[in-house]
Amino acid sequence: MLNSLCVPSNNEGRGSHKRQWKKLKHAIKELLRPFYTRHINQVLARQVTYTPYLPDEKIRIIFLFQIPSFWPSWDTVLEALRKNPEVDIRVILFDNPVREIEQIKGAEAFLRQIDVEYVNYNDFDLKAFQPHIIVYQTPYDRQHRPRYLHAHWMRNRGYRVVYIPYGIEITKTARSVQEHFQNTVVKSAWRVYTFSDAMREDYLSYLAPGVVRVLGHPKFDKLYKGASSICNNELISRANGRRIVLWKIHFPFSIFDGGKEVLVTPDINEYAAFSEMLDQFSDLFFFVMPHPKFMEMSKKSLRPDIENAAERILSNVMSSDNAYLFEDHDYRPALACADCFIMDRSAVMIEAGVTGKPIFYMSSKELFEPLSYAVEAIVLSYYQGNKADHIFRFIEMFRKGLDPKRAERLEMVRKGIPFLDGNSGNRIALDMIEGVKGEKGPKDIGFISF
Repeated sequence: MLNSLCVPSNNEGRGSHKRQWKKLKHAIKELLRPFYTRHINQVLARQVTYTPYLPDEKIRIIFLFQIPSFWPSWDTVLEALRKNPEVDIRVILFDNPVREIEQIKGAEAFLRQIDVEYVNYNDFDLKAFQPHIIVYQTPYDRQHRPRYLHAHWMRNRGYRVVYIPYGIEITKTARSVQEHFQNTVVKSAWRVYTFSDAMREDYLSYLAPGVVRVLGHPKFDKLYKGASSICNNELISRANGRRIVLWKIHFPFSIFDGGKEVLVTPDINEYAAFSEMLDQFSDLFFFVMPHPKFMEMSKKSLRPDIENAAERILSNVMSSDNAYLFEDHDYRPALACADCFIMDRSAVMIEAGVTGKPIFYMSSKELFEPLSYAVEAIVLSYYQGNKADHIFRFIEMFRKGLDPKRAERLEMVRKGIPFLDGNSGNRIALDMIEGVKGEKGPKDIGFISF
């Protein structure tokens, strides 16, 4: 058979060569098909059970650390687990770039800065440690991890996958629903922790009820406890007695809506225009906090004006006497120190709501992105606009000490974030421990593949 599929002679055309090569590949696939079929059937039939918990042993938990700015989602959980003698915790650093580069930068330096003991993945024997639980920082396997660290492979090895969302799921476009609720980490999870019953309902469209637990979000814990616990003196001294405005800027981001590409983030030219007004507010001090991927994504934009506007913003901020480019990985001190906020499409705007301070939500001119039901009422209780002049008027109102939406905003936050007591990390840590200890005997959970 293979003789009839020989490589064509030099005088045959390129098209004939391609057809013959295609036939050869097909013949090889047919020869190997029985082997692959047998192998796949054996894999799918294999029983998969979680690493069993044995009495009197410690529960072994791995936190797979990659992105410094996502640390707030773990902080108080780790604090609670460290105090518990029943667990053996390892923070494993995996900072090898896969597709994502910018957000992973500085991961090891950050762990050293906050004095967290860690082990580099390359120096760690995962199989020998045999964890009961592995906690993921992000749900994006393909962007952030090689295939051997994908969540479903960890699950298939018997490790219970836990996901504490790195941010708050704020939007409900088709793309964001897929990214939030239909990713491989969530589909492989033993536990997903969220902050409200409304958000749990979104997860339950794709997961079994026992997987999703509503115990609050660790991101809110230290903000709830007040500015004094995390607002540092260096930030206060920069303001030199002036009230602080935190301005959070997302990178330009577009989606296709009705077959047309539209920006769901604010018009960056409006931001550039406002950056030229900063000197008019000499009695205030601005912490300007661009997304870690702000310049990277601005340069990749197909719209020629976006990169120029982004450069103008950064130039104006750095040349202003009353502004500071805040690029620390842990953004919570800036949130705690601020007296009011300019926010856009970012989960940080929900964290800002916990502080009780006035918030302006800058939306897109092209599309007011649909908000998830769990946060919609909170966001709509903020001051709204989509132009530089709207931000200007908000700041003027703040300077006068006015905040007419305060009562509405506080009420929406109270209703929307029910576990706002500073103890979410403790509850999650306890649930993980009790969950492992409470399982009765090995149970086949089935092999999965994506």
